[in-house]
Amino acid sequence: MGMNENIKISVIVAVYNTEPFLKKCLESITEQTYHNLEIILIDDGSTDSSPAICDAYAAKDSRITVSHHENRGLSAARNEGIRMATAAYITFVDSDDYIEPDTYALVAEGIQQYTPDLLFFREKSVDLNGKTIYVHGETPTGEIQLKDSAFAQERIIGQQINGMCDKVYRADILKNVHFEEGKVHGEDFLYNITALKQVKTAVFIDKIQYSYVTNPNSVTRRKFTPEIFNQMYFKDMVAEVAAESFPDYAAICQKRAFLARLHTCRPIYKERLEQQYADRLEEINRYMKAKHSEVVLNRVESTEYWLYFHSKPLYKIFLKIVGMRKH
Repeated sequence: MGMNENIKISVIVAVYNTEPFLKKCLESITEQTYHNLEIILIDDGSTDSSPAICDAYAAKDSRITVSHHENRGLSAARNEGIRMATAAYITFVDSDDYIEPDTYALVAEGIQQYTPDLLFFREKSVDLNGKTIYVHGETPTGEIQLKDSAFAQERIIGQQINGMCDKVYRADILKNVHFEEGKVHGEDFLYNITALKQVKTAVFIDKIQYSYVTNPNSVTRRKFTPEIFNQMYFKDMVAEVAAESFPDYAAICQKRAFLARLHTCRPIYKERLEQQYADRLEEINRYMKAKHSEVVLNRVESTEYWLYFHSKPLYKIFLKIVGMRKH
């Protein structure tokens, strides 16, 4: 491209038992048209051949550093990657996903033009064969546009585009923020809204550069796990940050905290676990009754709330209808 490659970008990949996808992921990074990358692979105690794959790629590409440690979870792996990163900008790729060949060339172009705090690009969901399942938003224009903090807030908080992998942050922002370790189900949103407090300028690369690989079979058969309770914790934390730092979004974040409770009840009742989680349900019920008057629900949400508290047989029929409408 003849492009000035003076800007280094750190790419952090947390790896845990993604052997079938890992080579495609790593090749999509190592074969970028932009070469000034620091590629940090955090092997989070994988038990398949992922560690060997990481080491093999590091042996043939000097830009790759591998850190192996016992399994501590995605947040701990990402925190370690951030600590290790030495570049001016930091981004993430999940080890079962992949990016387009010109992704970091476009990012570097945006950085060179505007030196923003944060860059966004577009992503899509694809199936295991690479076929597009979903793209958020309208047809991409291909433009690289300078935006303000209000745009970044609307994209992350308003539209809830809150994953880590469609974003590139200035490193000094991320060095001050930590993923909460030991909990899953919402940690990205809390991380992004915390980092957002330091964001004044953003660049939007209006091109689809990231492919998020989703297994439709696992999505449709998602079972209840106790980790689902964490979504309530993270939504509460996000609501706190919004109330303090982003008041325009305080009401919507408070509503999401409320809906997190309503939605957490669904798999408990679908799988007949009411007795097992009676204490948690009592806690959820108290919260929803106390907060109900403070949130504005749409017709479907109001119906679900009413049925939940007034007619469990009809509520269970409602859940079946909702389940059928999901894929």
